[in-house]
Amino acid sequence: MSRTAKQTIIIAIYLALIGSIVFGVYWIWFRPIPSCFDHKQNQNETQIDCGGVCMPCELKYPKPLEVVFAKNLPRSTSQSDVFAELKNPNLTVGASEVDYHITLYGHFDEVLGERDGTTFVYPGTSHYVYEPAFAIGATNVGRVDFAITNVIFEPQDKFYFSDLQATGVALEKNNDVVRLTGTARNGSDLTIDNLSVVGILYDGDKQNVLAVSSTLLKTVLSREQRFFEISFPSSLLQFVPLTGKEPFDIELSAPPLQ
Repeated sequence: MSRTAKQTIIIAIYLALIGSIVFGVYWIWFRPIPSCFDHKQNQNETQIDCGGVCMPCELKYPKPLEVVFAKNLPRSTSQSDVFAELKNPNLTVGASEVDYHITLYGHFDEVLGERDGTTFVYPGTSHYVYEPAFAIGATNVGRVDFAITNVIFEPQDKFYFSDLQATGVALEKNNDVVRLTGTARNGSDLTIDNLSVVGILYDGDKQNVLAVSSTLLKTVLSREQRFFEISFPSSLLQFVPLTGKEPFDIELSAPPLQ
């Protein structure tokens, strides 16, 4: 073997040793460690930075909430209620805080009134939003705009939604008083500070909402059953001739765990 060939082999060996040392130092000290925030799918993630060892993908990339409808309902000659339905298409993620802005427009698209509010929506369900007593006559309202301005999503174990139940619900009319009565049960292991009960009355085929009202039960203990009564204002009877035999729904909801 020639001297030149030997020198070439020796140089190649030295370069290989130096390269191995440099690579080892890089691998041990400088190589980026895979994480759930490196914008790469480089662990056992099912998508970039989510799934596997990272947060659930539905929490990382939640689908937006949907406004199913928003409408005004008469309350008196000078007042209107607003009733809306929100839908959460995420099955394992709830919206613990939903900020919204309501705008009532007249028949010529002029702004009649505005209001901000905050609510929540359980995972994979719909939730009703009831905002009563806008100082605007219902016949003056041309349309209602319900805009979601901010949403905070959290895992499903933050919500009570599978532990609430209404039983023995009945609708009755006595003179000019229409009311829903029943029993609400807290089936969770925790005390609920504020349990909202919303009652919705429909027309005969449940195609249109006629009236909405609500009540709030304070400090409902674990496994407790509590009587509730929801009254509908007699002033709306001049707009909606309720008979006490209308189809109805009840929604129970409690704010997410803190």
